[in-house]
Amino acid sequence: MRSTETSPNVFTFSSALKACGRLADLEQGRSIHACLLKHGPVGDEYTTSSIVDMYASCGALEESHRVFHGLPKGDVVTWNTMIGSYASHGYGRKALELYEKMVEEEVKPSHVTFISLLSACSRCGLVDEGVRLFERMTPDHGVNPRMEHYACMVDLFGRAGMLEKARSLIESMPFEPDSSIWTVLLASCRVHGNVELAAQARDHLLAMGGKIASPMSSCIMCTLRWATGWTQRNQG
Repeated sequence: MRSTETSPNVFTFSSALKACGRLADLEQGRSIHACLLKHGPVGDEYTTSSIVDMYASCGALEESHRVFHGLPKGDVVTWNTMIGSYASHGYGRKALELYEKMVEEEVKPSHVTFISLLSACSRCGLVDEGVRLFERMTPDHGVNPRMEHYACMVDLFGRAGMLEKARSLIESMPFEPDSSIWTVLLASCRVHGNVELAAQARDHLLAMGGKIASPMSSCIMCTLRWATGWTQRNQG
């Protein structure tokens, strides 16, 4: 692009930064960031979030944090990116602290915000915190739980070995659980050795037939075979 004297725009920079993040090419990402700064202040929310995400994806979380705190804080996209970065790196407490700061700054959380927060709680074993977030997201912020939020909560309970709570939550869902819900429950059942509940989750998955994501991962296929094998042995 430079050789043809074509000027890059915000979409060019954003795409290039995302590519660097996927490839974990920190050096090239820094170079693109420096080039972007030469064009003037970064004001576009998607470009700023791409910068934050690039550093985090490359494992440079401190740089991601520093860039985030040097940016305008008015848009939810950049906040979500930083919260998601903490979540993906296992910094659940930091993600929650940033959420509290977000609320203080009067930035309205979105459904994406809560997916990241609930994922962070699940990965870090913050069960009580996750339950509070899930219970307050609608009354406090007007965000109604979607399938992804329920999947996060099932994973939260499942990782903690609270499989009956996970099942009760699924039974209370206001819409029909999809394959992602049963897949998460099935995986948790295998980890904790709950073969009876695993068989139920397996039956729901198999009953969905074509609704199951295809091709299914080898891990889930293995878990399905495990649950099926247990059922056959005990029925035989």
